[in-house]
Amino acid sequence: MKLIEIVNARAPLQKLVTQDLPIREAYGLMKFTELCNEHLSFYGQELAKFDPDAQPDRMKELEEMDIGTLEKITVTLNDGVRLSASDLKALEPLIIFREEE
Repeated sequence: MKLIEIVNARAPLQKLVTQDLPIREAYGLMKFTELCNEHLSFYGQELAKFDPDAQPDRMKELEEMDIGTLEKITVTLNDGVRLSASDLKALEPLIIFREEE
């Protein structure tokens, strides 16, 4: 997984964590966001070390950094959860969405 995938999912992930989910999914999401926050913190620290506009190659290298595998979590599609299509697209590399049973 590339670091940029987590960076792009940051805002939609923040929206998702404010939603009421079944307890198992909420717990899994909480643990998952803790892992994502570690990567986002690293991204912020690295970004503070240079000017992305002045060093586009370094910026691309940071964004394309392979962070290894994050195990996707599963979230049930629920009519009470409000996310946009672009939110879902940004979350797709991180979350498996499944139909409600």
